[in-house]
Amino acid sequence: MVQHLHDERLIEQPEELLSVASNRQLPAEVVTPTRQIESNAQNSLVGTARSLAYAEYILRTVVANAPLILFALNSTGTFTLAAGRGFQTLGVRPEDLVGTSLLGMSEDIPQIVEHICRALDGETITAVEQVGKRFFETCFMPQYEVTGEIAGIIGVGTDVSTRIKTEEALNASERKFRALMEQGHDLVFSINA
Repeated sequence: MVQHLHDERLIEQPEELLSVASNRQLPAEVVTPTRQIESNAQNSLVGTARSLAYAEYILRTVVANAPLILFALNSTGTFTLAAGRGFQTLGVRPEDLVGTSLLGMSEDIPQIVEHICRALDGETITAVEQVGKRFFETCFMPQYEVTGEIAGIIGVGTDVSTRIKTEEALNASERKFRALMEQGHDLVFSINA
């Protein structure tokens, strides 16, 4: 079988140099491997695109249903992304945040605004902060342009309210136990004296 090609490429054969532009017929064994390579490359790209789309679907599902907050801010502190069930515990719809400036909320959450400013200066920060009645352990990470300039930050926060309340209850219990032991030692000492 012989194939026709109509472009300006030159194909070098051991016997001669064939000009494809002249519309010469090429043997099938020359054309078929090229088409197979193109077909394999296209199939590989399609497979990669499908894998990427599936991975994105899984990530979006996890973020939407996990008790965390995921956000991205540009270099001016404006939300470009807000996702995660953690926002619901704060009474906020993530989609309402996109396009608003977090830096404008400095009166309500000054410590978080400070972390954001430090991250926009290039520092990665992890901190536990109280927002309303909830506690979030959040990592603020700078994101860079190809030029090395800071493009914004990405933040990932986990609701650690239960852990904080448990730690506080444990600390209170330890204080009571120590106080009781100190008073008990005085009583034992008095009786033995």
